[in-house]
Amino acid sequence: MYSHASSSSSSTPPGATATVTKRDFLAASQEHPTRIPASASPPSPPHPLSLSAYLAAHPEATVKKALKKTYPKPNPLIRLARRFKVRHSVIHGLTDKEMQKLEEKEGKLKRDQAGWRLEHEPATGPDGRPRVVVSPLFWKVYLSILPTLERDPLSGLVPPPLLGSTTTMPLSVISLIPDIMRHYRDVIVRAEKEVFLVTNYWQPSNSVQTITDALRELSTNTIARTPAGQPVKKVVVKLVYDRGTLEQIWNAHAPVPTTGWEAMKIPLPEEVPGIDIEVVNFHRLLLGTFHAKFLIVDRKVALINSNNIQDRPNLEMMQHFEGPIVDSFYETGLHSWFNKLSPMLPCVGDTYQAPSDGYKFGHDNPYFADIEIVKAAKDARMLLRQEAAQVHDMDENALDRFRGMVRKAMEQATTTANERWDEIMAGAGEGEGIGAWAGRMRAGFYTRPNSRRPSFDGHTRRNSAPIVQRHFDRLDMATIDSEMSGNSPTLVNEYTNGDAPSTTTKSGNKESFDNGQISRKIKIAEPDGIMPGSHDAEARHKHIQDGSEASTMPPSATSTLKVDSAGRPRSGSGRLQQLTEKFNATGVLSEAAATVEDNDDLDDFAPHVLHKPHTPFPIAMVNRKPHGMPGHHDIRNPQNAAWLAGCRYAQHKIFIQTPTLNARPIKRAIKQACRRGVEVVLYLDLGFNDKGESIPFQGGTNEEVVVELYDKLRPEKKEQYLKVYWYTGKDQIRPLNAVKKQRNCHIKFAMFDDEVAIFGNGNQDTQSWMHSQETNVMIYNREIVKEMMHTLHTNQNTHRYGLVDPADGLWRDKDGKDLKTWDPNHKKASGSMGLAGIIETIKKM
Repeated sequence: MYSHASSSSSSTPPGATATVTKRDFLAASQEHPTRIPASASPPSPPHPLSLSAYLAAHPEATVKKALKKTYPKPNPLIRLARRFKVRHSVIHGLTDKEMQKLEEKEGKLKRDQAGWRLEHEPATGPDGRPRVVVSPLFWKVYLSILPTLERDPLSGLVPPPLLGSTTTMPLSVISLIPDIMRHYRDVIVRAEKEVFLVTNYWQPSNSVQTITDALRELSTNTIARTPAGQPVKKVVVKLVYDRGTLEQIWNAHAPVPTTGWEAMKIPLPEEVPGIDIEVVNFHRLLLGTFHAKFLIVDRKVALINSNNIQDRPNLEMMQHFEGPIVDSFYETGLHSWFNKLSPMLPCVGDTYQAPSDGYKFGHDNPYFADIEIVKAAKDARMLLRQEAAQVHDMDENALDRFRGMVRKAMEQATTTANERWDEIMAGAGEGEGIGAWAGRMRAGFYTRPNSRRPSFDGHTRRNSAPIVQRHFDRLDMATIDSEMSGNSPTLVNEYTNGDAPSTTTKSGNKESFDNGQISRKIKIAEPDGIMPGSHDAEARHKHIQDGSEASTMPPSATSTLKVDSAGRPRSGSGRLQQLTEKFNATGVLSEAAATVEDNDDLDDFAPHVLHKPHTPFPIAMVNRKPHGMPGHHDIRNPQNAAWLAGCRYAQHKIFIQTPTLNARPIKRAIKQACRRGVEVVLYLDLGFNDKGESIPFQGGTNEEVVVELYDKLRPEKKEQYLKVYWYTGKDQIRPLNAVKKQRNCHIKFAMFDDEVAIFGNGNQDTQSWMHSQETNVMIYNREIVKEMMHTLHTNQNTHRYGLVDPADGLWRDKDGKDLKTWDPNHKKASGSMGLAGIIETIKKM
């Protein structure tokens, strides 16, 4: 995301050389800001209309009772009367008159509660605290949510005063499940009071092993920090998941006794004496799946992610939040629990308190301390500063010495992961063959035979190390220059997002090192040249259809394997092999070979997005309750209202990435947007859950929906506004059918006009729209959205190879070959799948 802009060199004319001054050299020791001041406020009790407040005052009460006492349901006749009004507002939107009336009645109050303001309003609220600006689009979408609360104030699983809030978002992870589970682990082990974890699937797997190991480590930490002779103050852990059981017939929130923990690989109480675990199994019969996936720790941090806690070969997404929005997540967690809390959560009577020393980003954030790329960057920065402080005289070899020292620090930092892998393999008890195998891998010459070995905890570190090293290899020299010029933002942010390997000046010229001097010669473009949905992308597809484009990839790297001073591959076949191994190691049914040519774009795969330091920005919870009864009528909830309003009020572009898309309301919204001339870009999975989606009334498979959309738009000459892509893995040149479980994408993300994004747990299928409990957030921050979109594009090849032909809605490669050519078993799913299909839908992620 970051480009380096050196003030000392940006004024140098193109083609000229720039010298490094003593001031620039010594500037390496300067500290760059990684903290944003937080508004100081004394600790405050929970909002009086929150579940937290009731439970803090009545610790023996169940959450069910708190719900009834705090938000009693209106008279049934009133609810019935409001039912149709709310449904109409969600599907058709509010009229201008209704919008104005809602603004006059509740607008100012809602903004004050959330800490927001319109552009023309005062910067501080009635309580004297600063307020953040919301855009007209964000505010229209938020107003569209409010009618859903008239019939049921808790239809969004959050008390209305906490529906809108503010937050910081210092980290996103867009990668495979092990990388996300590693961050779960990093947050859990730092808990001091409580952990609240909810997921759809809790499936015994390596992902579960990562979490349970974290709980064991947390237990050990808790005991270790207890003074001798004093009782252990246990950390309270609550776990909610969805796994069918007979008890859910009469109790949807079924407590799970310790006798059922062993089968689920949950640590027994005697194994974790430093923590107190309680488990609930939640499912609302028949179709009310508990599809939520988030984590709250100490009421300080909340994570929301697309993945379940299981092993799947999916590209997934996770966001890390710190700010008042944590209280809203907390209320959602309590609502999901429903039962009595035994023991009570220690933070139930608290609210989120901003850090006294400011919001922390990058290497300054303690939750990121175990991310390899952060640790390596911190080591490199420390070395730079130490050396800069000791240098008093410049000479012609100073820059070369600097290079050598930084490279050494980087190599040492990234070796850490490989050494951990060696330790794991040494303990595997399989003799010298395994040790030699691990050594070859570390040196970059590892090849393994076909296997179905699943992922495990060591795999994450092992596979992240080469990727970390490649980012350093590409940016180490530029980073040195940025450090020496004193104009770099934060080192950990500069190389995690797939930027070009050399620095970029304010004039847009690329800088390169040549014999220790800096020269500007090359003008750089966007990371991939073609962005999804652009007219260039459409033209590219036409060239492919005509067979006039021999290859859409840049020339491959030299066949000679380049290595760093430690003998690790820096380019060539090694990095492609390492990336493919990373994908193949996570729950695949069968391994897929890489089909893309080796090139520098592989280095753009960046699992961790360390966002630029920023002040809190607007965020809102847009959830939905579970609805168990069959039928497609339960559309009256904030999630659905937000999705439709985003499509309704977007003026330029809509981008959606989802595993499945077939719900009737979203299909209608897409067509309406295209008819208004709004560009709609869809990233979908080929063949994802086709059995379940093929049953009658579910909406059809993705392939069927795409053909249907184009068939509807083509007679109106509006098909050019719809761009559909099949997900294509970073190491592939064609989409793979999701039924093979080799390269899938499970991300749920929607973006409107490059400024508002909605993401979290909800798919764009009938199940998520009409039945499942979902947790999502809506944010307004142009820079954050830009950074997320960039990484979404660069961590997959969908925008390069996945575009379908609008002429018939089918995918073909550059030679005109369709999917059946590459996969003889490929065919559209159609018709009823009977009982098996129904069961698949009920269990569906």
